[in-house]
Amino acid sequence: MTTHRPEIDGLRAVAVLSVVLFHAGVPWLPGGFVGVDVFFVISGYLITAILLAERSRGDFSYARFYARRARRILPLLITVCLACVPVAMAVMLPEDLKDFGASLAGAATFTLNMIAANNVGYFDRAAEAQPLLHIWSLAVEEQFYLLFPLVLALLWRFGLAVVAGAVAVLLLAGIAAAEWWLRQDAAAAFYLLPTRGWTILLGVLAAVWTAMRPVPRSDGLALGGLAMIAAAVAGFHAGMALPGVLTLVPTLGAALVILFSGPLTVRLLGWRPMVGLGLVSYGLYLWHNPVLAFLRYGRTEEPAPVIMAAAVALILGLSVASWHLVEQPFRRPGTRWYRWAVPLVVAVSVAMVAAGAGLVVAKGLPGRFDPAILAILAAEDDRNPLRRTCSSNGPRIVAPAEACIIGSPDRVIGALVGDSHADTLVVPLSEWLTARGQGMALMTYSGCPVAPGIRQRAAADSQCDRYTAMVLDHLAARADLSVVILHARHALYVEGTPFDNGEGGVEDIPPAAFEGTDAPPGSQDEPARRAAVLAAYATGVQRLLDMGKQVIVVTPVPEIGWHVPRHMARAALANAGAVLVVSVASDRFRARSGPVLDAFAALPAHPRLTLVRPDTLLCDTDLPGRCIASRGGIPLYADADHLTNSAAALVVQALAPYLPAP
Repeated sequence: MTTHRPEIDGLRAVAVLSVVLFHAGVPWLPGGFVGVDVFFVISGYLITAILLAERSRGDFSYARFYARRARRILPLLITVCLACVPVAMAVMLPEDLKDFGASLAGAATFTLNMIAANNVGYFDRAAEAQPLLHIWSLAVEEQFYLLFPLVLALLWRFGLAVVAGAVAVLLLAGIAAAEWWLRQDAAAAFYLLPTRGWTILLGVLAAVWTAMRPVPRSDGLALGGLAMIAAAVAGFHAGMALPGVLTLVPTLGAALVILFSGPLTVRLLGWRPMVGLGLVSYGLYLWHNPVLAFLRYGRTEEPAPVIMAAAVALILGLSVASWHLVEQPFRRPGTRWYRWAVPLVVAVSVAMVAAGAGLVVAKGLPGRFDPAILAILAAEDDRNPLRRTCSSNGPRIVAPAEACIIGSPDRVIGALVGDSHADTLVVPLSEWLTARGQGMALMTYSGCPVAPGIRQRAAADSQCDRYTAMVLDHLAARADLSVVILHARHALYVEGTPFDNGEGGVEDIPPAAFEGTDAPPGSQDEPARRAAVLAAYATGVQRLLDMGKQVIVVTPVPEIGWHVPRHMARAALANAGAVLVVSVASDRFRARSGPVLDAFAALPAHPRLTLVRPDTLLCDTDLPGRCIASRGGIPLYADADHLTNSAAALVVQALAPYLPAP
């Protein structure tokens, strides 16, 4: 076994405090999430040091290694997960409880990082409603340690120099993979082993190095490492490309502390309170996210600092208690808990998987709530049912010649063209057309404004530019489709960023960067890119007019930032059924959509061109200076930006007078 090093316990304390305070919302620690990377380096170093020592003595056992991991990790992990279950059952909305069930099963099987990679970004607002999300990091570790002892066994016979060389190659490959993957799928790069495991390998390399030759003590290098960690904690932020090359700043810093700590560093990090925090750091990490997630759940505003401070104190108390009552009994040889630890935790883990799967299958048990809450949540499904079969999305294209017809197929007068926002008009528009004996072809592509000359960079499988060309060619060839209704979320493609309402509502979607030039979004040529996208909108309208079409442009609806039905339902649960009126500042909408509105308003006057503005129906109407997202306790949005059918009917009523008479 390795000799106890108090400075590593102190380094653990630095790491866990960074993470906890970051999640508690301390503003001067925007990069506190890098504490997880520091943990990875520490873990890689300590576990490898133990493995190397056992290999050197010739008494390594796979069974003993994995049993030791189970006793170390599972008892407290299971305790925290089970403690969350009754709270989640009491307060979580059905969709959130379903996600919790998936997290519960993922926590028990150490696959939560894979689940998270496909569902939620670590920095998304939705992450705050997932009390077990932080267990993704344990999943990465256990996946690593499932493989690493086997790899070490294969390399051991060739000597430590070969082990070190192989680890270094894998480490560099991991950094390269992270850099590449960040540009393809940032969420996957953040969560998955191939792009995260290299930080553990950095700790592995430090352990192999110290096993090969004595490392001189150097407080200068060690304190420099601490400064690198502090710089990352204070200077990194969610918008940076992580976990790529930049992650070397805190991880190399951690390695320097581990390798070179001298008397001054040991005295600093080995201070008794720091060591104490380090000893309970596992509990601090496990307890912090559930406490903070449940504290925030349903709140429309961030808890007051005094409440947050009390929450952090509670987390510390739970961590100390669980250290004595859970961690130590299962890790101390000679106790009955130690002897029965492995079969017990395996049995409970299986039960957790079954319970989690049950919550997913039961769709979050909606029967727990009264009809008023369920009525609010029903707005999520108050949308066009054809969008999944009749609209194009990703690599799947519905050819314009095979487009679905809404309304009456007997007299098709035109086409509804745009992205998923155009889809929101389908149900009320279809009802209106049917009553008049008319129909329209549905030509929509999710996430694509259908404007010539721009292409989507946000999704590798997007066929947006191809679909746009197909639609325009088809409309040019079909003189009988004389009316075109254009509607899209134009502001998103101009700005390239999710909407932030400035009041705590930040939409949980990835950036949707479109370009009309070769300038990548965010570059020095960003103004040129934005101007090119706006010009593409105008070009599209002009091309349709040149075809002889009557063009009705429906300008952007206000974005909200919050998922409106869930935001209202959570608030109703947290405030004993109180009805929340959801709205955003009109000025915020205008600042975001102003360039788009100006671009369409600047189009030359034409007798066959009409602009319909949904914002005039929703902004400065019920509430001065606000754009409403609910009315009479009923959501007007199915999520954060798509109108419900009932709200879309208002838009259809506004555009209907401009459609040709039957």
